Amino acid sequence: GQRLAVVVVPERLEHRQRAVARGVEQDVAREAALLADGSAGRALALLEGGRMAQRRSLVARLEQAAGSGSARAVFAAAAHAGSDREEIGAALALLYGSLAVRMRDAASRGLATASLRSRLRAVGRARDALQANASAQLTVEHLVFGLGALMGARTSG
Repeated sequence: GQRLAVVVVPERLEHRQRAVARGVEQDVAREAALLADGSAGRALALLEGGRMAQRRSLVARLEQAAGSGSARAVFAAAAHAGSDREEIGAALALLYGSLAVRMRDAASRGLATASLRSRLRAVGRARDALQANASAQLTVEHLVFGLGALMGARTSG
């Protein structure tokens, strides 16, 4: 049967964006809403064809490489990211949104947010560099090494 997804994005972006979807995990629908900048049509398009799953997988791989302390893992993750600027930009937007949600959740529980805030700024700088036409792969490598340092990972071969 056909799958119908309904995505609702609140007008005020500082409130947690809520996504409700039938046949789609709520977290995935929420992330699609974050990436869609308020466009239900774009959110639905993101949910089709496994694009969100691929982006979520890339984000997980980048975060894992950052925390690994392995330069090989960083280079492999950056190579896996490829050179498609649009896809990398979307993955970085997803990572940015994920960090923002984690930071807001930590702050609401009274936990320290300095590390998350630093990582959020690093992802923001990487997104800016990508938009300024920097090399996509070098931007990803620089970001992942930087995130690793912010996470306390010591990089080795």
